[in-house]
Amino acid sequence: KMIQLKRDKSVQNRIKTGQKREAWRSPEVSRVVSVDRARKTEENAKRMVENAITVEKLLEF
Repeated sequence: KMIQLKRDKSVQNRIKTGQKREAWRSPEVSRVVSVDRARKTEENAKRMVENAITVEKLLEF
């Protein structure tokens, strides 16, 4: 029973740490992070299309 309580406590601490990090992040930084994520998602989509085209060309042989 004590082990379970300790595990719960560590999970709670992790949640608190995440909340503190979020609170310290300024709105400007948050915008930059979301823009970076959007850009990466867009780049990944382009890369996936290129890979699909390459696979199609290889399968034509």
